[in-house]
Amino acid sequence: MQAVKDKLEEQEALNWEHFCGLAANWKTADHLSEFLSKIKSKMLTGNYELDGLPLADWVELAEVRIEQLNPFNRIKPAVDDAKDRDKD
Repeated sequence: MQAVKDKLEEQEALNWEHFCGLAANWKTADHLSEFLSKIKSKMLTGNYELDGLPLADWVELAEVRIEQLNPFNRIKPAVDDAKDRDKD
């Protein structure tokens, strides 16, 4: 019985660690989105590079990575919820 309790506590700790990581990723994605907005604003005023790479290339790279990093982009209906909606 203690082994089961220990396993549940271990899983809860892992879930919490993962949750904290998701929050950190969300905060990072938010910060990077703000930076990306500044880069896009700069692109409106001319043709620029940053560390030898055109701003357009940075934007292309960043948009994909930020989307992947932001956990809110991976939220979807639970399987049971989707089935319930299909019944209506």
